[in-house]
Amino acid sequence: MKICVVIPTFEPNFRAVKGGLGLAEFYIENIQGWLSTELSFPFTELVVVISDFASSEDFRKILRRLNRQHPKLSVLFGDRVLGSAEALNRGLSVHQDADVYVYAASDTKPALSDWSAVLIKELNENPLTSIIYTTCHIGGSKTCDQVQTRPIDKSAKVLMLEEQPIPNVVFFLRSIIVEYEFAIGYILPYDLGISLTWMALSIDTTRILSYRLFFHHDHFVEHGRHVRSYDSDNVKAGHQVRRAASNHIHLAEGYLPKPWPRPSVDTLKLVFTLPPSKAQNIPFALLVTLRLLKYLYSQIISVSGAKYFTQQIKIFGMRNYLFQRQSSKAKILAFIELKKSDRIILVRNLFFRR
Repeated sequence: MKICVVIPTFEPNFRAVKGGLGLAEFYIENIQGWLSTELSFPFTELVVVISDFASSEDFRKILRRLNRQHPKLSVLFGDRVLGSAEALNRGLSVHQDADVYVYAASDTKPALSDWSAVLIKELNENPLTSIIYTTCHIGGSKTCDQVQTRPIDKSAKVLMLEEQPIPNVVFFLRSIIVEYEFAIGYILPYDLGISLTWMALSIDTTRILSYRLFFHHDHFVEHGRHVRSYDSDNVKAGHQVRRAASNHIHLAEGYLPKPWPRPSVDTLKLVFTLPPSKAQNIPFALLVTLRLLKYLYSQIISVSGAKYFTQQIKIFGMRNYLFQRQSSKAKILAFIELKKSDRIILVRNLFFRR
C-alpha cells in the first residue's frame, strides 16, 4: 500500500539571510520529519509532494536542494497564487496510484515516527470512514476537541455535520478521492472543510477525529506567518457559492460568538495611558471614560452575537441564514435519499468549478 503526503508551500517574501536559517530551517525540519517516517505493514511506500505556488526564488532553492537529497520527494512549482485546496489538488493529481493521501500544512510535522501504525488502527476500528482529522497542541478547534497536549489512546470521534476541525493534517482514503477525480472541493478559497463534509456523506462514509494521530503544529507563531491573501472579488465569489449551496444543503459554520474575554494587561494599559501631547486639551478622566465605554461596547457587540449574525447574513444571504437551521434536517434527509451518483453530481456542482 502507498501513502502520498502533499504539502502546499507559499513564501513569496522569503529572502535568504547570510549566516542565518530561521524560517528555512523550520521548513527543512518539517519536511524531513515526513520523509523520515517509519512505515508499518501493510504500507510499503511513502512519497511526499511539495506543491509550491509562487514562492520566492530564494525559497525555491531550498526546495530544489531537498528534492535532490531525497528520492521520495518531488516538488511542483507553480507561477501564480493558489488557495490551499487547489495546491493540494495539484499534488493529488501526480500520484493517482496511492491508497491513502495526506494533506499536511507546511507548519506541521509528525509527532510519532510510527503514525502509519496508528493510522492502520483507526482504519480497522472505523471501516466506514473516508476522512480522518488529527489532533495538535496549537491551532486546532477547541469546540471539536481537537486541541490536546499529546496523543491519547482512545477511540476516534465520529464528527457530526456541523463540526469543522481545523485542517492542519487530514488523511483521505482513495475511495473518496477517486470519486471526485483526485481532487477535493476548491471553489471556496478557504475551503478545506465544508466540501469534505459533503463529499464524505455523498459516498456513504463518515469523517472522524483521531485522538491518537497527533501532529506538531507550530502555526508559524515563532517562525513567521504563512500569508494567504485573496482579493475581494474572490471572497465575494466564495460568499455567492455558499449562498447557492445553502439552497440545497445545510452549511453549518461550526463556531459561535466568542465568550466575554478577560481584559488583558495591554488593554488596561491602553485605557489608562496618558494621552499624547496633541490630546492634552481633553481631560484625562473623560478620556479614560470614553475608552472604557468603547471597550465595553465592542465586547457587548461581540458577546451578543450581533457581529456573528451580521457576518452569517453577509455570507449566506438573509433568507438562507434565517431558514437554514429550520430546514437543515429536511435538506440532509433529501440529500441522503438521492442516489449516490446524484449526490456526487450535486457536490461537484456546488464545490468544483465547471
